[in-house]
Amino acid sequence: MDSEDDGSTTSTDWSQSSPTTDNELETEGKNDPWMPMVEEAMKKHKATFEELKRNLIYNGLDKQPSGQKAYSDILPILQKDLAGIYKDRILWMKHLKSAQRSF
Repeated sequence: MDSEDDGSTTSTDWSQSSPTTDNELETEGKNDPWMPMVEEAMKKHKATFEELKRNLIYNGLDKQPSGQKAYSDILPILQKDLAGIYKDRILWMKHLKSAQRSF
């Protein structure tokens, strides 16, 4: 089912727009500690990505190039959000370590 039909986006939609393949994402996802944070950032901006993609398709761009362009346009936002998520996780771990010492 196409994500434009039901308003939802799967990781496949993002991976088709990004330079990595599905197999690379599966392999990296199992071993890469960044993937949960990347997925969190992507999930947060899924609606914006889909809106950009729909607007590009509406303006005459084909489906795949529109996904790639939308991904390129939203990438700086994703990177900034990923940095914030990473910072929050580091602070959370620091807090856990300090809480553990107090017991």
